Amino acid sequence: MDKKAFSLINIIRNIVSIYFDTFFAIYFFNLTNYEILPLAKYYLVVYTFLFLSFWILRYNQTIKHKIYYYRIGISLMALYLTLIMLLKENIVNHLYLVAILKGLSEGFYYYPRNILNSSKITNDERQKYDGVINAINQVSSIIIPLLLGVLLTFYTYVQIGKVIFGLMIVIFILSYFVKDDSKNSSRIKPLAFYREIRKKKLVRQALTVRFLQGFTITSGVLTAVMMIYKILYFESNLYIGILNGILAFITFIASLIYAHGMNNRLFKKVNILTLVLLSIAIIWLVIHPNDVLFIVYLVVYAIGITFISLYCDKITTNVSNLAFISEHRAEYHLVLETALGISRISGYIVLLVVGLIGNVELLKYLLLISIIPLCLLVIEINKSFNVKTLLKKEGF
Repeated sequence: MDKKAFSLINIIRNIVSIYFDTFFAIYFFNLTNYEILPLAKYYLVVYTFLFLSFWILRYNQTIKHKIYYYRIGISLMALYLTLIMLLKENIVNHLYLVAILKGLSEGFYYYPRNILNSSKITNDERQKYDGVINAINQVSSIIIPLLLGVLLTFYTYVQIGKVIFGLMIVIFILSYFVKDDSKNSSRIKPLAFYREIRKKKLVRQALTVRFLQGFTITSGVLTAVMMIYKILYFESNLYIGILNGILAFITFIASLIYAHGMNNRLFKKVNILTLVLLSIAIIWLVIHPNDVLFIVYLVVYAIGITFISLYCDKITTNVSNLAFISEHRAEYHLVLETALGISRISGYIVLLVVGLIGNVELLKYLLLISIIPLCLLVIEINKSFNVKTLLKKEGF
């Protein structure tokens, strides 16, 4: 029941994320008259406080009672949703308050969740488990955007928010069926821990991968730019819901392929092909932007980035189960999320500058710049396939 409850929470949380990551963003963007600056401020504050919350939790030293903080994160998300329903259109005037609450809720949820995820799923079952969960999430990502797109033509964001609030209650109840991590970190300072593991090539690769994810595929600035372009090109909730549903179906197929195993040699070729096709699409979008080409870019992104993202998670999570690291999972995830937070915040500072300048055309150059971290990410992933050899060399 423990693993089932944990898995079910991840699936329902994905449904909640669909509401917040796309449709609430559309709502917020509409309220700000399609201005980039308020949106950039919002995301910068969210990810700054998400980053800070990891360090706040670390001051608990060993973060022994992970499940308690996990529930606090769920409760804070429910409070954030309540604030949205109460403020309604006035949310723009309380941007910082709402963003701070969102950031803290994400941090208090994901830090203990990442540690619990490491302990509940073994390295041997990681690829199949992640692939299956992602496939299930994509099924909901096919249905939910279409459903929300239709419902939002008849109901307001606030009214739909009441349903989402009900899902948050279900998640909170399910959390009582999740057992705490049986292993507690022995006391060690994060900097001392970093000095201990930085010589390990496999750990350095995990940190590098996480850092590059923050610029690109893990709620980084590239994700925000793509979301802004979706709103600008398609505007209607229904059209965006249909598009997201189609992309989710493509991602669903890719997740099933990943779950059933992929040959490393083929995986490397897919990574390189993804990078080449995305680079061509981005360069062409900069030269001659249009909605058809943007859809082509999104399709390529949905297929290739699914494999890349799942393998990135496999790398970073599997490392946390190695002998020394497993004794210090709290420190490992803190160092990992610090790398992610620094890259995310850096990216959103650039988006903030674009908002201050007030020129939407500059967004396409952000897409162009994203080719560099994407290229580095693919190189780093392709270097990580010789895991067994590295484990023997580095004494894990």
